[in-house]
Amino acid sequence: PSMNMKMNSEIRIEKDRICINSANDRRNITIIFRLDKQLYWIIDNNSKTYQEITKEDMNKLKTKMDNAQKMMEEQMKNLPAAQQEMMKKMMADRAPKQHDQPKVELKLKAKDVKINQWSCTQFEGLVDGEKKQDLWITENKTVGLNENDYSVLKEMEEFFKSKSNQSSPFFSTGFDRLENEYGISGIPVKAITYSKGKPISIMEVKEITKQDFNASIFELPAGYQKQEIPSY
Repeated sequence: PSMNMKMNSEIRIEKDRICINSANDRRNITIIFRLDKQLYWIIDNNSKTYQEITKEDMNKLKTKMDNAQKMMEEQMKNLPAAQQEMMKKMMADRAPKQHDQPKVELKLKAKDVKINQWSCTQFEGLVDGEKKQDLWITENKTVGLNENDYSVLKEMEEFFKSKSNQSSPFFSTGFDRLENEYGISGIPVKAITYSKGKPISIMEVKEITKQDFNASIFELPAGYQKQEIPSY
């Protein structure tokens, strides 16, 4: 979100499902991920509509993108050599660089930094040498959690990766790099994201609690109308 726009979010997690509600003066959106159903819903609570995207939809989209790439390559074979080279360059410039993995670095900046009620370790995140994030991580034991409590987040990450084979260079829910290099197993309670050296968004966690949820919050609200997503 823009630095000028505040959004309050609540994330509720069960073993195989997640409900994320984000709202401000203009928007009220709920995203429900259901691992058991292999789908997620994007719900607009203002218009009382929703969209449904299944794992099959994601796979179809990826297949369509792959087929379009193959078709383009076949058509290019009939072009003169000079035009082939020009088209290859255009496609390379536009295509996501899936094979050129960025160099991601996490540098320890400070320990025992107080963020709200939690003691945190601060890291600086760099991608190809450019600063992208400041992260404040609190250990699981500090908030009374373990990785099993939010393992479904990893499943959601994998669900979205099926579309593009890519994921955020930083947001890997296991934070394996933190575990391996610094012996920290935890979650971010504050993150500042940068673009060209300037902060563009701030995320800050205010409260983490364990509680039982009514099963209905992980279901579609009654009376909402389904909106079809563009054809795959």
